Order: sequence, then C-alpha cells, then structure tokens
Amino acid sequence: EDSERRALLNKKPDLQWSAKLPPTPYYQERVEELPANKDLKPGFYVLIASGNPDFQEANNQIHATDFWVSNLALLVRTRGGEDKIEGFVLHAQSGEPIEGAEVQVWIRQDWNRPWEPGPIVKTDANGLFSVQGVHQKQHILLARSKDDKLASANEFWVHRGRDRTDPD
Repeated sequence: EDSERRALLNKKPDLQWSAKLPPTPYYQERVEELPANKDLKPGFYVLIASGNPDFQEANNQIHATDFWVSNLALLVRTRGGEDKIEGFVLHAQSGEPIEGAEVQVWIRQDWNRPWEPGPIVKTDANGLFSVQGVHQKQHILLARSKDDKLASANEFWVHRGRDRTDPD
C-alpha cells in the first residue's frame, strides 16, 4: 500500500485545483460540498486531497478515494439458488437499457490471490445480462459500451440457497 500511495503521489495529475474551505473552530467533522469538474472524460480516477499544496507526506493530511466517470449504470443481483449473477446495464441519466453492452466478470478465489478474467456476456434488448457458474468465488463486474466503462462498486459472493439482492 505504501508503494501504491507513493506511485499515485508521484504521477502527473490529469486535473489539479484547489478549494478554500472555511475554518472549523471546534475541530468537529463536517461535510463540505464542492462542484464537480466538468472536464473529466469517462474513465476510472483517483481523487487525492491534501492539506498542503505540495502533497508532501510529513506533517500533512492526505486522503484518496477512487471513482468512475461514466454514462453507464450497473444494477446487479446474485441468485444463489441458480448459481448466477444477473443484472442490467442502463444509461445512467435516462435509465434506458443498453443493448449489446459487454459485461466482463473478474474472479478471485480468495483474498490472497489476484483477480483473474472470467466470462464475458452481452446484454439483451432490455439491458439484461446473466452469468452462470459463479458459486463460492469473489466477483467484480466491468461493463463496457462503446468507449464507456463502469465497474461494480461492490464485490459479489454467490452462496447456494441464499438469494440476496444488492443494488449497486
């Protein structure tokens, strides 16, 4: 993790900006909303925030979070009794189904092993996809349509006999 953090801090940023925040006189946690940057192209990003403009690690607070910019929405549920994961790929703003989107399954046998590519399925006219044979493994999904991509925010486990719906 330290090497990953250092590698991110040493990369040239795609975008860079600063925001003046009001003081917190009582050092209480609070939420501050800042406008999103409209210049980001679809893709996967890591947002890194620092109390100091030089992003040095000594005597500083640095926070990072990852996010996707995408026009896709991915709704997923597991079907343990049927040993499958199914869901929809939709347009994020209109909710219209996206036909022909590819959904790539990535599989990990356990926490100590790397992710491995699994099957690729396509959505039907209703934006529906279904992947069979996913019992007792950890899964993430990556949806693609044209030049747009979106990964599932959660990892999925499918256990026989226990159906659970987790919208993503």
